[in-house]
Amino acid sequence: MVREGLEAHRAGRLTDAVDVYRRVLRNIPGNPIVLLSLGAALLGLGKSGEAITPLETALAARPDHPDTYFTLAEAYRAVGRIEDAYAAAENGLKGSPDYLQGRMAMADALLDMGRHDEARDAFEDIVHRDPTDKAALAKLGAFHYHAGEFADAERKLKLAVGDLPDDVEAHWHLAAIYLSQRRWLEGWPLYRWRWPMAKRAAQESMVDLPAWNGGDLTGQRIVVWCEQGIGDELMFATCLPDLLAKASPDQCVWSCDQRLAALFRRNYPDITVLPMDKQSETGGSIQVPACDVQISAGDLPGVYRRHSADFPDNVRQLIPDPVRSGHWRSRLAELGPELKVGIAWRGGVLERFKRTKSSNLTNWADILTVPGVRFVNLQHGDCRDELAAAETALGCRIDHFDDLDPIADPDNQMALIANLDLVIQTSNASAHMAGILGVPVWNMVPFVPDWRWSLEGDRSQWYPSMRLFRQPALGDWPSVFAGVAHELRALTGAGKG
Repeated sequence: MVREGLEAHRAGRLTDAVDVYRRVLRNIPGNPIVLLSLGAALLGLGKSGEAITPLETALAARPDHPDTYFTLAEAYRAVGRIEDAYAAAENGLKGSPDYLQGRMAMADALLDMGRHDEARDAFEDIVHRDPTDKAALAKLGAFHYHAGEFADAERKLKLAVGDLPDDVEAHWHLAAIYLSQRRWLEGWPLYRWRWPMAKRAAQESMVDLPAWNGGDLTGQRIVVWCEQGIGDELMFATCLPDLLAKASPDQCVWSCDQRLAALFRRNYPDITVLPMDKQSETGGSIQVPACDVQISAGDLPGVYRRHSADFPDNVRQLIPDPVRSGHWRSRLAELGPELKVGIAWRGGVLERFKRTKSSNLTNWADILTVPGVRFVNLQHGDCRDELAAAETALGCRIDHFDDLDPIADPDNQMALIANLDLVIQTSNASAHMAGILGVPVWNMVPFVPDWRWSLEGDRSQWYPSMRLFRQPALGDWPSVFAGVAHELRALTGAGKG
């Protein structure tokens, strides 16, 4: 039976392999070989959290087994347990010091943790061991990108992709370089690598419809597929007016996260909104209306944002729910006459980017102690302890509304944001919400920002109401906070005299 599982595993039938491995383990529980195979198959299915238990059990049975350590390191890294991933890779290398993938795993973990000097040494050592290995060169190129060394990154990545046409990470980082530098014509064709980079299938690959090539749609029906997170959906929706006005489809079916369905129906009553349950593993059951062509929302900029001049000076602002907006207007008015400023300090999904773009609220002292401001919490997730710690340490007040859930009800969050005077945050969905509502937003971004914010300038091409505050060096949040605090004092008049 084990052989049956291994054959299914090698053939890529990972679900079948998992079923077989679990049946085997019912008969021979604790077998480390089968446990390792089960963990590897679960990893391949993207079920990293489930993979950890069988892998840890396998390691307990064979505490010095390098392959188990390396596979466990991959699982830890996928769920954000970076320090554990580093330790597992390090232990694996004790038993197999020349194993390339193990060395790459340890170097990746160092980069995830922001230990750039050590990561540089680790990646350069890998390349030095075999200068002809283009996969190692690609990894070094990706390191240069995250270190902000873009010329070196581009040079190495271009050399790597020439010999590695299927290397996902190399192509994705090259796309990020081009898009960050507003080299749109070079970047958009490579943006398709976002799907394998996220280990997800493109929605259009699941529907038997031809891809739209950007031509006239008179007499035709198009379905546009939502993708990625709430912020991405809102940003790519800035291209929807172009699609409707320039391509003139007879019908536009706009798929979106079901939490945004009311927002799009309210603002675009002439389109057909197709809600999807993106919080479930399956995406929910949907009935797609008959259409002639399809496109993913993230591919619309490749049609309508091919040059920097194509970005409109005025984005069509979305209208929040009028009843909820009135509700929040009243509640904010009860807080007093001060400037109402929403704040958020954490964002991101992948651990490397989450650590880079997120900040610690207690380090916002310069901002949160500016007089004449009433700060309002926009951060998603349970952050009550962080709010309490900041208020105790800084003596400031941050208003938090227990009946507001930004994750479950982003439409309600947008109704609140629409009534704020300003939003200050570190690049999460609230930035996109404020931007597409036309609310002033000060977006604090790391030295190596997400590609959408570009590498230079204090204005976003996606949202005219957004101002960008950039780290001058890797990890330098204090300089950003000081600059934002200075501008906030000027805005409130607190800096006069």
